[in-house]
Amino acid sequence: MVVRDPGAPGTPHTIKALRLALGLSMRDLEARSGVSRAVISNMERGMLPTAAQARAIAEALATAARESERRYG
Repeated sequence: MVVRDPGAPGTPHTIKALRLALGLSMRDLEARSGVSRAVISNMERGMLPTAAQARAIAEALATAARESERRYG
């Protein structure tokens, strides 16, 4: 069952904004997180992920941010 949380404060937009700011495509984020592009797309449109999916996405984005920081200072 897929659940929408329209009251979640900016989460879908935050995920997409971070992904784009880090220069990651959905395919890149899929490869880094192990979460399918379909789920990432659903998350960016407001669908609630499982805890494991949310954790994997957060870890992948954090790793990409650290790599970017090292690369560009």
